[in-house]
Amino acid sequence: MEVKKKKFWKNIGTILYLVMSYLDAFEGTDEDRIIDYNWIYYFDPNLSFDDMVLYNINSMDQKFLMSGVIKKATEIEEMSQTIELLLRDDVSFTALSQMVSSFQSHYC
Repeated sequence: MEVKKKKFWKNIGTILYLVMSYLDAFEGTDEDRIIDYNWIYYFDPNLSFDDMVLYNINSMDQKFLMSGVIKKATEIEEMSQTIELLLRDDVSFTALSQMVSSFQSHYC
């Protein structure tokens, strides 16, 4: 019972992944949509992305970094209530995580 009283850490990448899967009615819950963090050493806004040095990245990852998803501000606004709910409520976060996981396991 003590574990249930403790808050757990959620990162924004996971939150966005869950919200996008939920709002897209689970049409795209494949592993390719999972948001990863890639560290850039010595970030310089004057350099092109190709000239920056990324930590622990292989050539395949480098290729797929350039094919990301672009969300408009209005789309993020539409997601904001669900994002806020998942950040505030651990039960909703866990429930949606389990639902997304079930769709990944049993897509039919």
